Amino acid sequence: MRGKKGKYSVGTSVFAKATPDEHLIVLRFDINTYYCKLADESDPTELLYFEVELMSSEEKKAIS
Repeated sequence: MRGKKGKYSVGTSVFAKATPDEHLIVLRFDINTYYCKLADESDPTELLYFEVELMSSEEKKAIS
């Protein structure tokens, strides 16, 4: 299933539902997993999320 398109494209700003105050950037998508980094680059570690764990800026505004 490599190459399957996800909801968010590379470079998209997203937020984790568990930590909505942390701004993330999508680095890549592979087999239902999003590899992200903190937008402020305070930690170089890649963070892994499933699509259901992420939300867009618009989705975040809707729940605020």
